[in-house]
Amino acid sequence: DVLALVQQTGTSLEISPTQGSAAFLMWTSGSTGAPKGVVLEHPALSSSITAYATASQFTPRTRTFQFTSFTFTVSLCDLFGTMSRGGCVCLPSEAQRLNDLAGALRDFRATFCWLTSTSLASLHPSQVPDLRSITVGGESLAEEIVARWASRCRLTVSYGTTETCGWCLLNPGLSPTSDARILGKPTIPAAWITHPDDPNRLVPIGAVGELLVEGPFLARGYL
Repeated sequence: DVLALVQQTGTSLEISPTQGSAAFLMWTSGSTGAPKGVVLEHPALSSSITAYATASQFTPRTRTFQFTSFTFTVSLCDLFGTMSRGGCVCLPSEAQRLNDLAGALRDFRATFCWLTSTSLASLHPSQVPDLRSITVGGESLAEEIVARWASRCRLTVSYGTTETCGWCLLNPGLSPTSDARILGKPTIPAAWITHPDDPNRLVPIGAVGELLVEGPFLARGYL
């Protein structure tokens, strides 16, 4: 059946994307628990890829271990960000990713990986001698993990949502005594901490508020 479809003749579709064209759609449950389709355009993806590659210090010598599922936006930054700098993307099997993470990282001689805190906690620096840079996101990072890894490699905390193309805040280069609860600085043009009841009112430094972000990383909207 597949061969028959391939052999069929047809008309090629003429595709002329513009800056306002949708690049991809990603599903997120957000805070509601109900799946929502998020539409991101080409400027959001290209801006995010460029900033991610720069922040992650990707070079032609980078070997990125593709840990995140392709259902998460960060996977696109890992994939295209690495390729945009001439690096190598290492694609493990699902069995390797879930059952032998240390072995897969070692076999691929990976130098960079984006991981969750839980996954990083299962590893020890001695198991992955080639790993030079780790970005952690999706979960809070425990003090003992920071102490274990920060002196061994470049450890970075990232925060973001699907609506911001996977990330919008970054805290790079943690030391063994760094407070990993600090999400860092915006990776997009601007971020604001505002009063939860009034988005036009900034809160004082150190006060609890709501995070607002602006810039080219933002999604077009929901389906």
